[in-house]
Amino acid sequence: TLSIKYRIVEENKARPWIAIQPEISLRFGDGVNVSQTEANFTLMNYSLLFLFNNTLHEKIFFNYNTGLLWSGHGDMDYLLSASTSFAHTHRLGYFLEAYSIFNLNGFPLSFDGGLTYLVHPRILIDVYAGNRHADGNRHWFYGAGIAFRIDPEDLRPESYKKTGIHH
Repeated sequence: TLSIKYRIVEENKARPWIAIQPEISLRFGDGVNVSQTEANFTLMNYSLLFLFNNTLHEKIFFNYNTGLLWSGHGDMDYLLSASTSFAHTHRLGYFLEAYSIFNLNGFPLSFDGGLTYLVHPRILIDVYAGNRHADGNRHWFYGAGIAFRIDPEDLRPESYKKTGIHH
């Protein structure tokens, strides 16, 4: 997964910080219609997410998201999620998430969890695994991602500690 996260509103008391995140995801592995020898860009998925985050404690955060997801075949689904994230250090964090990718045919509940690592003040990598309900079945999955974080005041350098993983 490749994404860009752009924060548009800062957190202020009960008001969460809000970000927008477009994503591109290219599937690979041994699944249906997935080739081990060549890329098939018709399998690429796109999404546009709206991310919300409230600080519960100095190192504990509540996150909730909504968004639209498009498959390479033109189908559109919706996303609702809620998660808790924990900042182990200013660079390393963990998250647990419950979510549903749904359409008019149902609202299946799925979950995942993972680790995040702040490589640079504006570059975040993550690894995750979970269990998803799709096509009437449950599937285990895993993956990795990289996010490039952009904020309105990005023209000046930031430190790791000021930026932190929770943004």
